[in-house]
Amino acid sequence: MEESIQLLKKVSDMMSIDEILQILKQGIAHFEEKYFKGAEKVPFTFTEIMVYETIGECLKLIKDKIKEPEHPKGTIVIGVIRGDVHDIGKNMVATMLMLDGFKVIDLGFDVDREKFIEAVVTYNPDVLAISAFMPFAFVEIPDILALLKEKSLQSKVKVIIGGGPITEEFANKIGVLYARSASEAVDVVNNIIKEGLP
Repeated sequence: MEESIQLLKKVSDMMSIDEILQILKQGIAHFEEKYFKGAEKVPFTFTEIMVYETIGECLKLIKDKIKEPEHPKGTIVIGVIRGDVHDIGKNMVATMLMLDGFKVIDLGFDVDREKFIEAVVTYNPDVLAISAFMPFAFVEIPDILALLKEKSLQSKVKVIIGGGPITEEFANKIGVLYARSASEAVDVVNNIIKEGLP
């Protein structure tokens, strides 16, 4: 795996962002179709896991190449909940938002609740995107929302959630927006910006 990553870095230096993204699109589409959009979430094969991780590394390379837009469509704060280190899905969303003209503040993974709140205060984003892959998301995300309410921030930012265990039913129950894939997340965020905040 390490050798593959080093090779990717060398190759990426000779390619444009668009060229790298075109190579990734089919791989991303495969995983979105199989894992995020299906009625049942099918386990990955070992080979698919390796490919998925490689896609994740490619996304990091793309992010390093993207310049912040002079006139961004909006500002997005994104991160993975505390205790969760699965960030490939988050990286997919962050990269695609950046390519679509948004300013993205990426908090990384294993993000404390308080850090999400601090980022909302500091950057005044249009959208707070919370990613989760572990079951304890069903506790952690409502606690983040409770902190937003406690700080009187819930009306100042739209919240969108997504990731492995998250469902639209859960999102509706706690009063936030939902995206089941990276491409859908971009659509949802664009709709938020188009419609404006409450």
